[in-house]
Amino acid sequence: MTAIPLIPLLENGERRIVPALFEMGQLSITPAAEEVADEHGIDLFDLLIRHLSGDWGDQYDDGKQLNDAAIENGYRILSMYGNPDGDERIWIHTLGTTNGRRLATCIMTPSDY
Repeated sequence: MTAIPLIPLLENGERRIVPALFEMGQLSITPAAEEVADEHGIDLFDLLIRHLSGDWGDQYDDGKQLNDAAIENGYRILSMYGNPDGDERIWIHTLGTTNGRRLATCIMTPSDY
């Protein structure tokens, strides 16, 4: 069994350590996502923490339900986050399980998908 990492979560202005809801595997970030984050002052680590803790961002209701189910059934998980300017988005995509393990998570823009 793979250990689930502990992540810092900010809740009601207080930081606490909680277990991630799922394994993220190897992390990659596309150049386009880095560019959007730099341009808009987005902290990609904070978005990753939100993703791993089940905050699916601006995902549609159906997508949120699919993500919730994917924690148990091993399908892919996709979170969508806007930026303060509202013109470009960051997606975080965690692959479905292979032999019971999630192998990779990618932080990207929709055009990278």
